[in-house]
Amino acid sequence: MLILIGWIILSYTLRGANLATVLTGIGLVACVFAIIVVHELAHALVARRFGVVTQDIVLLPIGGMSRMEELPERPRQELLVSLAGPAVNVVLAGLLALYVWATGGAFRPSEALTLRGAFVAQLLWINVVLAVFNLLPAFPMDGGRALRAVLSLKLGRPRATRIASAIGKTLAALFVLLGLTGNWLLMLIGVFVWVAASQESAQVALRSVIQGVPVTRAMIHQVEVLDAEAPIGDATAHMLASGHRQLPVLDHGHVAGIVTARDLAARQDDPDAEVATAMRRSVPQIAADDTLDHAVEILTRAHDDVALVVDHDAVIGILTLDQIAEYAALHPVTAR
Repeated sequence: MLILIGWIILSYTLRGANLATVLTGIGLVACVFAIIVVHELAHALVARRFGVVTQDIVLLPIGGMSRMEELPERPRQELLVSLAGPAVNVVLAGLLALYVWATGGAFRPSEALTLRGAFVAQLLWINVVLAVFNLLPAFPMDGGRALRAVLSLKLGRPRATRIASAIGKTLAALFVLLGLTGNWLLMLIGVFVWVAASQESAQVALRSVIQGVPVTRAMIHQVEVLDAEAPIGDATAHMLASGHRQLPVLDHGHVAGIVTARDLAARQDDPDAEVATAMRRSVPQIAADDTLDHAVEILTRAHDDVALVVDHDAVIGILTLDQIAEYAALHPVTAR
């Protein structure tokens, strides 16, 4: 934010602006960020209406992003969540237009967007641009998600995602090409859209493969356990002999945590210390009768890549994101 403000001050000064104009420019940028926050809050509030939790809202130089634990699976719900943000910009633009009309101000963009243009008119057109730009079908932007939701009504989510992702990548490539003319911000948006579309498409493809699949189909079986009081040196030898990179740790027969090869490597200077001093106590646990798609949700919420599979408090396996990805790679589905 400070860098952006510094850039505004420098660019305005180089263009011969006085102090009042510079302060107005800073105020305009602050208002734009506030508008983006309200835009993202609209997404979050509608998502919460459907039981989807928003982890946080990230503000970037290219805009904002609501990071949700998951998106609504039902197309109509996803459509409403996607359109909530642009709808806020449309409403704000309408209210600002009423003010400009009532005060006899200028509506022409050529006047409003000049260096010394009317402040309210500038906010009006900024909201118009934000609404239009976000509604472009560049998945996973708002318009792309809305397109995916509409296509999902007839084609199903996996196929709709592939189509929306392909359109999004095409527009992303166009953004990059246009950005080569000197608009670095448009180029940055194009790269972001391309990467995000690829990731989203891959995630949906993964979920279509693992939907309803029991965790026992992908987990690591025959897991040996470590005692919390065992020396780290013995645990290291045990891990090397077993070939596993993670091992559960029990304390008096109950699950206490998990220790990884990296955890043990960090404590090799004290091989006599207990495993309990190196293990990770906070580790997700997944029931033996659970499914892989639900396991991915649990791991995502926990910001972790490994979980213990338990059956009546007994560890029967280890499940990692790598194991899930490997299962998906070995069990491709026919495109629908």
